[in-house]
Amino acid sequence: MMKVNFFGDICLDGIDWQRFEFDPALRTLMDDAFNVGNLECPITLHEVPKPLQVRNLRAPAESLALLQGFAAVSLANNHVQDYGETGCRDTLAALGQTGISHFGLGPDQRSALTPLILERDGVRLALLGATRYANAGDGLPGTASERPSRLRSVIRRLKADGCFVVPYFHWGYEYVHVPSPRERGIAHACIDAGADLVIGAHPHVWQACETYRGRQIYYSLGNFIFHSRVFDGLSPVPNDPRLQEGLVVSVQIRPDHQYDAAVHVVRLTDTSAHLLDATGSAPIRAQITAMAELLAGPRLSYLRAYFRQTPAIARQNVRIRKEYQTTVAGSWADILKVYRSFNGQDVMNRLAAAVIGRLEQ
Repeated sequence: MMKVNFFGDICLDGIDWQRFEFDPALRTLMDDAFNVGNLECPITLHEVPKPLQVRNLRAPAESLALLQGFAAVSLANNHVQDYGETGCRDTLAALGQTGISHFGLGPDQRSALTPLILERDGVRLALLGATRYANAGDGLPGTASERPSRLRSVIRRLKADGCFVVPYFHWGYEYVHVPSPRERGIAHACIDAGADLVIGAHPHVWQACETYRGRQIYYSLGNFIFHSRVFDGLSPVPNDPRLQEGLVVSVQIRPDHQYDAAVHVVRLTDTSAHLLDATGSAPIRAQITAMAELLAGPRLSYLRAYFRQTPAIARQNVRIRKEYQTTVAGSWADILKVYRSFNGQDVMNRLAAAVIGRLEQ
């Protein structure tokens, strides 16, 4: 039986890696398991940042010592290109020297979609990293696209090869608990194609989970290691306690690809990560259960809950775009680049926010 622990967003920028502590209970959970997370900062000393970023994150190679015990990290996220192609190359080199495998990044889409295969006890685990951000193309290394049209064929091929397939996404809207219809559609498409489990991150707070066709989807695990100063001026709620709550999904996979999944709750600070016991995690577990019931219930109830969030999502998006436009020269070309990343779900959010705002007046 293979044991895998999935963690959320890991950013080593600003972290004192020599003082940061995992408590004994968390260490025990991580023992004798493949530990996998999302590394959301380049590992580089390169000093030329990529433009059109609200925050450019990076950390020195020495900080990877904190991730001893991690088997692999996804690099499919919105910060992997923060220091350009040099930052990407430095990150790959540093991970290679540390012995931590990676997935979700490559010189082109085909390479970025190449799975990482981990094997143990008769199980072949295939990890895919994908996102809508920083996609490879135009001669610049980058991430794998989360488009289902690209993912389906890869998943089907891996299933035909006998793999237990897990797409790990960097997706969704920040600071909200209910995942969007768009993300749910992508997750369902992956499971329809044969994926066994779907993991997500990026919102910086945990999001709902659901069972679809007998398979588990965890839309966001929240943060795992992330210094609070990164959120200064960005989080809509100053010192939001939800940013200090993360989930760890522990999966035990049998050779027949049946599996058991357990959710653990971690409490985070700038210098530590602690696994909460049953009593300490009870309030968050109750919320997670309620969210799962929402997604399992009538579609209309789910849509009402999701679209009630859209005014907050729209305000946050406006806030971020203003930050973009004040950190660059502000040419029309730059402004258009910011808006070019919009998709249909973003447009629906703005329309719903306008309607809800009018109704609440």
